[in-house]
Amino acid sequence: MDRKLLEEADRLANEVRSELDETKRWIGEVEAKQNSARFGRLSPGDNALNGIPAEEPIRKQVEIAARMGISDPVKVVGNGYWWKCQIAAKMAARNPTGTPPSDWIERADRWEKANGFDPEEKFRHYAIQKAAVGEGAGGGGSVIALPVEAELRRQIRDSAVFNKLATHVLMESLTHQVPIENANVTALIVAEGAIITDSMPTTSFTSGALTAKKYAGLATLSSEVLSDNVINLQQTIFSQIAEAIGIVEDQNIFNSANSVTGLSSVVGRFTTNVSGFAAAGNNQGSVPIWFDMVTAMFKGLQRSSRANGRWFMHPGVYKNLLTNVDTTTQPIIAFSNNAQTPTDGRIPFSITGFPVELSAVISTQDSVYTTSSSIYFLDPQRVLYGDLIGMRFDIDPYGLFSTDQVRIRVLQRLGILVPVGGYVSHLQGAKAV
Repeated sequence: MDRKLLEEADRLANEVRSELDETKRWIGEVEAKQNSARFGRLSPGDNALNGIPAEEPIRKQVEIAARMGISDPVKVVGNGYWWKCQIAAKMAARNPTGTPPSDWIERADRWEKANGFDPEEKFRHYAIQKAAVGEGAGGGGSVIALPVEAELRRQIRDSAVFNKLATHVLMESLTHQVPIENANVTALIVAEGAIITDSMPTTSFTSGALTAKKYAGLATLSSEVLSDNVINLQQTIFSQIAEAIGIVEDQNIFNSANSVTGLSSVVGRFTTNVSGFAAAGNNQGSVPIWFDMVTAMFKGLQRSSRANGRWFMHPGVYKNLLTNVDTTTQPIIAFSNNAQTPTDGRIPFSITGFPVELSAVISTQDSVYTTSSSIYFLDPQRVLYGDLIGMRFDIDPYGLFSTDQVRIRVLQRLGILVPVGGYVSHLQGAKAV
């Protein structure tokens, strides 16, 4: 097979892998269903706006959001309105003479229906989680509405470095078995009438467990935010909680934290130490040289190990790479035409033609030196993220009673699996300070 055919086969394989992002497809389906319900022919205008009572003062915030330049102010205010109803229902329990909790729940349900969703549908999704993990929704817990969950999952992807690059699958159980190639398939030249050797015995494939773990994000809100501005309510919840969950996800995939077999510990990875210019006993690690980077990139011999490849490293490591020069004062990581500075004034985020992703959560305490860090090269689409749809949240209106604040906690279930360690190149001992 000639090179063009091989490249086309790799391109098609990569497209197939990108199609496997089931969570992204689910988010798209939820959003499509929501948009269809909002702008359908059954009633004039935006049904999502009609789902907020006309006498509700929050409707005025749609105009405020529009003036702020928010692209879909009705969606932003609507999501915030749903959160406000849920929080108000919890807080109403401590005020028996005020609006009963059931009224707030009915308002939230009315908004969900206006967006095209049966309020009971989210509980059907969460029932899968309960069956998988053997836990109930007690303790004041509630389930997040599907359109709100879809937006929250999108925010988590934007907050994490690796999440948006991995392949996502939907899980309906706590553990999902994934087939893994245990031996290479070979092709043979066979003489006429000869027996074709079976290159794929029964032991050629094994299975790996994609196990969902609990991730939690916690945000503290003041009563002023709850009562005055649902725009900030959504932004506060989404930004704080999504960022917190995204950081934990990156810690797990990069540093193998919380009993996750991540890039730093997966069996079969190609691990080498930085040679660099620093002294061998330097406790801060060495600055990688060009030889180190090229060697790491070609540790996996097959072309597929470099297709869609990306570098992942700590920002301090990349800073040191950019400032490192050879004996002729030329930068090791050269810009266009080997110039000392980029011609357009911007620092390039690529090495050897492959993109560079920076994450401050990558450990600076690896085993080579006291404070050194690691560099990873791989195709992130080969890493699997398993999502259990049906996110849960809990509200504590009492713990910060003296400061008139409320805590909101969001729980999600996510599994991370690196199926084949041989696609991961791990360069250790890089200086990050």
